[in-house]
Amino acid sequence: MLSDQLINQLKDCKTDKELKVVFKKIASKSPDDYFPTQELKKLGYLRKHCECCGNYFWTVLNEREVCGDPACSGGFQVVIDNPSKIKLSFIEVWKKIVEILEPRGYTPIKRYPCVARWNPTSEFTIASYLTRI
Repeated sequence: MLSDQLINQLKDCKTDKELKVVFKKIASKSPDDYFPTQELKKLGYLRKHCECCGNYFWTVLNEREVCGDPACSGGFQVVIDNPSKIKLSFIEVWKKIVEILEPRGYTPIKRYPCVARWNPTSEFTIASYLTRI
C-alpha cells in the first residue's frame, strides 16, 4: 500500500514524464509489487543497478554493469558483434535495399527531410509549413 506522501506526489504530477519519474522511484523500492520478478528470475534474468545513471534494469549478462540507455552504454548500439563481413554506412544500406527491391517491382522514393514534431527543440507549426509552399 502506498503512503499518503507517495499518493500526494503522484497526484502533484502535471505531466506524464513527471509521473513516470515518481512511479519509477516507487517501483524501484518494491519491484515485486509491480513487475513479475519471480518469472524473470526463473528465465535467468538478473536485476542490476546501473553504475552510470542509477536506474535499475534487467539483464541475462552477469558482467553487465550499465543499462541499455545510449547515454550509459556509449551511444546507440543496434547490432553488437555484427557477424557480417561487409560493413555498410546508413546510405550504403539504403542503396543495398533499393538494389534488392527495385528489380522486384518496388519503386524507391527520393529521400527528403522530415520534422520530428514530438521533439521539443524544434518549432513546427502549420503556418510556417504553409508559408513555404
